[in-house]
Amino acid sequence: MTSLSSTLNLPLSPSQRKTGNNKYRVGSLFLETNTSYNLHPFFTVYAEDKQMDGKAVVQEGPVDDSKPRTYVSMKLLYMQHYYDPTEYQFVQNVLGDFKIWESICANPTLSKYVEEWRKEAEIKLRSEAIKEVVEVAKNEGAKGFTAAKWLAEGKWKTGTGAGRPKNREDETENEINSKLSKEVQSDLTRLGIIK
Repeated sequence: MTSLSSTLNLPLSPSQRKTGNNKYRVGSLFLETNTSYNLHPFFTVYAEDKQMDGKAVVQEGPVDDSKPRTYVSMKLLYMQHYYDPTEYQFVQNVLGDFKIWESICANPTLSKYVEEWRKEAEIKLRSEAIKEVVEVAKNEGAKGFTAAKWLAEGKWKTGTGAGRPKNREDETENEINSKLSKEVQSDLTRLGIIK
C-alpha cells in the first residue's frame, strides 16, 4: 500500500479490528479520534501518513516508544482503490470486514472524511473515464465508447451505498459535474464532441 505502511500488515487482523469485548473498533482506529489509552490507533484521516512520538499500549502489550510511530493515511489507501466505486476491494484489502467500514461510515466525525474521499474518488474516476471517452472518440470510434461513457456519466451508481445520505446525493452530483466540466471542457470542445 503506502510506503510508510510497511509496519502495518493489511488487511487488519480480527484482533486489530475488535476490542477485548469483541466490539468493532471505530474511533480508536484513528489518531485523531482515539480516546483509548490501551488501544493503539493505526490510521490518520489526513492525506499523508504521519509519524509521531508518543506512548501507546496495544492489545499485545506496551510498544517501544523510543522510535516514531507511523499512522497510515486512510485517505491514501482509499484513493488507491478509487477505481472500485463499490468500496468492496478497499474494505477487503485494508479492513478485512465490511461491518467495520459501515461503522466508520456511520460515525458522525469520521463520516465527514469518508464523504470527502468518496467525492474525490468519484471525480478522479469520472475524469479518467472522460479522458478515455475523448481518446476512444479520437482514435477508435464506437469501439469501447459505451463503457467509457457509462463510467463518465456515473451510471454505475445504482443506490446510495453505506453511509451515504440520500438528501446529499444531488448536491454532491452537482459539485462533481462542476469540477469535471471545468477540467475537460476544452478537450471535448476541441474534438467536436460538444459545442
